[in-house]
Formats: sequence, structure tokens, C-alpha cells
Amino acid sequence: KSGSDIRGQFVDHQRTGSLTSVIHSIIDRSSSMPPLTPLAAYCFGASFANMVKQECVDKVNDDKLIKICVGLDPRPHGVRLADAFARGVEGVEGVQAVYNGLSTTPSMFEFCRADLCDGGAMITASHLPEDRNGIKLFTKSGGYTKAD
Repeated sequence: KSGSDIRGQFVDHQRTGSLTSVIHSIIDRSSSMPPLTPLAAYCFGASFANMVKQECVDKVNDDKLIKICVGLDPRPHGVRLADAFARGVEGVEGVQAVYNGLSTTPSMFEFCRADLCDGGAMITASHLPEDRNGIKLFTKSGGYTKAD
């Protein structure tokens, strides 16, 4: 994690099977960069949804859906990570993922600022090499920091 970014080297794993197959995918590589797997993206999605839900107490009390926008850059593995992140978001009761497709990082924050969504996630690694990816997280108050 760096600033408001979660960064890592994309590591794919089997779509079905056990946690053991995910672990083997992670340890069977030679990079010192932290692995960013679809399973990790799913867990980050669920965690972010829970954090946003806690911040939106008024909506929860009024039985309104909390919306989290998910966008991505054109990296080939971005779709896999965005899908996993959105599934994690949707796994939290009362929270809906809104898939924005190809997006820009500023647009994710603007969607939050304009009250079109309660949280935003951008799957991107900006200028980093193609095997890398990351997740930038936003709410109406801005991007998340290391403390978050």
C-alpha cells in the first residue's frame, strides 16, 4: 500500500479449487513485489464496502443501498481484478457495485463528490509496468491514506 493505493504484481490463479491452489500461484513466482490476486481484490472489495457502509450510517438507517463505483484502466488483467473487487463489494449486505468500465481516476472521485456513489475504486497502476496493478479508493471526502 502506498498513499491511497494498494499496489502489487498481478498474479492470476485458478477460478475453482482450493485456497492451496491460490497459495501455489503466489509462491511459484520470483518477484519481490507483493502479489495482487483476484482473491485479494475480492477481499479488498468486501473490506472497502464495509468501511463505506460504516461511514454511511444515515443511508443504512433509511434502508437505502450504498453504491460503490468500480472503474479500470486498459490493462488486460484489470477486468479480472475489477470483477473480483465488485463481487467482494456485492457480498456485503446493503451495498451495490456499479461497474463503470474504462474510466479515469479523477472520474471515480468526481462520482463520489457529485453524490452519484458513496465510494469509488479505480483499478489502475498508472505509470507502472504492465504486470503491475493497483486499487485507488475514494469517498466523498477524498482518497484513503495509509492510516485508513
